[in-house]
Amino acid sequence: MNNRQLAQKWPFPRHKEFKQKLQHASTAWFKDRQFETHPKMPYCLLKWSDWGNNIILKEVREYIQKCKAESENQGKPFPLHQYIHHGLSSQAMTFNLIVKNFKGRIFNCQLNSLAKVRDVIHKKVGR
Repeated sequence: MNNRQLAQKWPFPRHKEFKQKLQHASTAWFKDRQFETHPKMPYCLLKWSDWGNNIILKEVREYIQKCKAESENQGKPFPLHQYIHHGLSSQAMTFNLIVKNFKGRIFNCQLNSLAKVRDVIHKKVGR
């Protein structure tokens, strides 16, 4: 079987198709909630400052805002991605997935908790 034949049997969607499905899902999410979106990209919130609307649970959004405020009060950065308001934001997706995996429990906003998450990530990528 040659590569062309193998490609036709590939069970996963192509990147373009997958991205379009995600864009449609984000567009529907924002539209259903009547959030303002970019006129040319309805899968992207209109303003960066509306990033919280890209987080599914209110408790998660409040938790992130609390951690951000605590970090800034201590003079430490709390980097939110430049495109966290984008419907396909990997950071927003991560915030939403972490909560789903912890079954809604919000873990403590202490550096020890974040260090544990960092350690797991570093082990996975071999750093």
